[in-house]
Amino acid sequence: MLNPWYPLLLVLSALASATTIPDEPVTEIVNSVGMKLQLIEHGKFLMGVPRDEYGRLDDNELPQHEVSVSRDY
Repeated sequence: MLNPWYPLLLVLSALASATTIPDEPVTEIVNSVGMKLQLIEHGKFLMGVPRDEYGRLDDNELPQHEVSVSRDY
């Protein structure tokens, strides 16, 4: 007697064999409304501008300071 789950297992097997694993990690995805999202990797960076930067108009980006992102997002 044929197993009643056989058609579903056949479809799932076909889908699994068609799925490929990319050689490189995915760094950009597109969500359901078309927004492109970019991977931000963990690490440290300087936020703000140096006090003596040419063309700085106001002090709302001071003081320049180091920021640490603890995990990818």
